[in-house]
Amino acid sequence: MRQRLVLPLQLFALLLCLALAAPAFAAAPAAILSFDECSGTVAHDSSGAGNDGNIYGAAWTSEGHSGCALQFDGVDDYVEMTDIGLPAQMGVEA
Repeated sequence: MRQRLVLPLQLFALLLCLALAAPAFAAAPAAILSFDECSGTVAHDSSGAGNDGNIYGAAWTSEGHSGCALQFDGVDDYVEMTDIGLPAQMGVEA
């Protein structure tokens, strides 16, 4: 009986250590930019975090997937977001 308990307790201890050592990830995204404003020079953050982006060079178009969208030329158009408090290693989804 003693042998049967040793492996499950070791496995439990290992899983507990891994869970405690895992990095903490934010429960909510830092920003959600839909690019659906249709005009202007600001891409508004809809995550609630208030991290709007400033639009440089990109042009608004009505030919987006679901209406308005930003059209980037692939050379020097971009949206800048400054000081949003992200760690050095982060994920970006587009």
